[in-house]
Amino acid sequence: MGIKARLVQGRWGFGTTSPAYGVHNALTVSTTLDAAGSGVAYFLKSGGLVSTLGPLSAIPVGIGTVGALLAGSGVYTTSDSRIKKDWTKLSDDVCGAMIQVEPLLFRYKTDDDSVPLQLGYKAQDLIRANIPHYINFVADETMVAEGPYDADGIRYSVDYGKMVCLLHKLVIRQQKEINELKSIISGR
Repeated sequence: MGIKARLVQGRWGFGTTSPAYGVHNALTVSTTLDAAGSGVAYFLKSGGLVSTLGPLSAIPVGIGTVGALLAGSGVYTTSDSRIKKDWTKLSDDVCGAMIQVEPLLFRYKTDDDSVPLQLGYKAQDLIRANIPHYINFVADETMVAEGPYDADGIRYSVDYGKMVCLLHKLVIRQQKEINELKSIISGR
């Protein structure tokens, strides 16, 4: 039994009878999400602590890729407040934590030396700094703990798109400090 595609008003729908986009994929998977071993997945957290790692099932999947994903005009994440809850202010503590973590150049262990260095973070450094806000935790039985911030059977990946919010928080804090310093200087 194959997947049926529907053409409705010029839009293709997979797993939906009312596609909202040119190509609308509303299919679900019942296995761990892990795009080409990259560790892409979702997790739930409560109070900053990871409360579950899976199993991850019936997760809507739009696109899976092996290699790079090229988007001509952007990648969007739903951010409508009408479908979200449990809003909580991000503590200023993340600003100090962000400064503790340094971006690094690296190659994957499977790459040879001819592959150009890439830019990124060690997920374990983010956990150590207590800023797991943009780390995804994925079940992977091949992963063995090598250090104090590792977990057997769990692979970490960084969602760099979420990092923008943490950087924004840092900018807000720095702007407050700049304004305070300007006020002190102008008061002389």
